[in-house]
Amino acid sequence: MARAILGLDIGGANIKAYHTSGAVRNRPFRMWEKPHELTEMLASLLAELPPSDVLAVTMTGELCDCFESKRQGRPSYLARR
Repeated sequence: MARAILGLDIGGANIKAYHTSGAVRNRPFRMWEKPHELTEMLASLLAELPPSDVLAVTMTGELCDCFESKRQGRPSYLARR
């Protein structure tokens, strides 16, 4: 049985998600304007997608504009997964 995989690309202006079931989401999210809302945005987006066995996350360079460190920029929701 194949494992269900969810991929996230968290960028500075958009958040994209792809699930191996074929579900795809793309949400505009201007990170530099509201970095404190990232966790809520991700939780909402993931609630729309099927469950997954594996989560792969890419956080692109725009995050350097919003956080002082990688640890600070990692959403608490992802840290618990």
